[in-house]
Amino acid sequence: MQIPSESLARPQGSRQDLLMDALAGATLHIHGRLDGLTVRQASRLIELAGGKVAKRVGASTTHIVLAHSAAAIEPEDIADLGQVFTLVSEFSFRRALGLGPGPETDSRTWNAKDLARHARLSEEEVERLALFDLLDPAEALFGFRDLASAREAARLLGAGVEMAALLSAGAALRRRGLRLSEARLSAAPWGDLALGRAPHLATFDGQLTLDLGETPVRVADLAEAAEDYEEAGDPGRAEGLYRIAARIDRWDPVLPFNLANVLYAQGREAEAIIAYQTALARDPGYVDALYNLGVLSSLRDCNEDAERYYRTALGLEPTHSEARFNLALLLTQMRRFPDALALWEEFIRCGPSREDLSQARRYALMCRMEMAAARQH
Repeated sequence: MQIPSESLARPQGSRQDLLMDALAGATLHIHGRLDGLTVRQASRLIELAGGKVAKRVGASTTHIVLAHSAAAIEPEDIADLGQVFTLVSEFSFRRALGLGPGPETDSRTWNAKDLARHARLSEEEVERLALFDLLDPAEALFGFRDLASAREAARLLGAGVEMAALLSAGAALRRRGLRLSEARLSAAPWGDLALGRAPHLATFDGQLTLDLGETPVRVADLAEAAEDYEEAGDPGRAEGLYRIAARIDRWDPVLPFNLANVLYAQGREAEAIIAYQTALARDPGYVDALYNLGVLSSLRDCNEDAERYYRTALGLEPTHSEARFNLALLLTQMRRFPDALALWEEFIRCGPSREDLSQARRYALMCRMEMAAARQH
């Protein structure tokens, strides 16, 4: 089986909250690039919950997930979408899939109107801050931490900071475990937000910056350009951009994973293994990285490593049919026929495609014949 090639794009009862059981029968469109989660990963988890992902917004779409990278969306568009679809923040979406912690247990007493009045914001601004996870409502109510963050947002907006820049900065802080009110943000000379006070400013990845009149490169822009080169069949240029993006963002596992894919496409298997291992170090539960490491280990005749990667992937995702097929094939080739037969029988029970079913039946029959011959001997 071939290594899958992936590209960047792995909850509660108000419109902000999406419970896992609410995914059953839902059709979601993901607007923007999710941080550290591929569309394939998200689609697989949603399908396990009984829902599906729509590549485009259509008549069957029920929910729209607003990824943090889509912070530049116009408020009028948010209002229009909210009239038709249920809008879900990236953190709420992750909670629904079991990929993130639940909301903080703070006492919440204010609704959006009250919070807007106390923070001197409009209700639309409060809603937008919540949709991009700068605020963390539960049952449409906000707490003291939300009020502090809302007031800090009002200060920065009043100082001339663009809402899109504020949302991007605030979401980056939240991914690092900080709220907007807990960081010292300033308007940087290049028109974005930075940590600290001039002249000692730092970007959110911790690299010190100087006022050179230059605009720092955004990871999302690098990833998008790398995707374009990868899809256009130019893995060399894609590789360069993925490397830069992965050095800037040292948390996102998808960037080294995609780098590994383009390295493998260029026949550089040893380097691809290192990149997949980097992705796995950033996210030990990254099933696709485990699977691809299993494939490459098998190609290099490192059977023990391949078996370990496949079994770990199956332990995390028992429905991963490719990992089960490859593990069964590996054990068959290693002449461990009883173990292989159990996997082939499980694979057959899961209802694979006609071609895979035919192969699985042939290998299962071969295992039975070898086991019978061993007993006779």
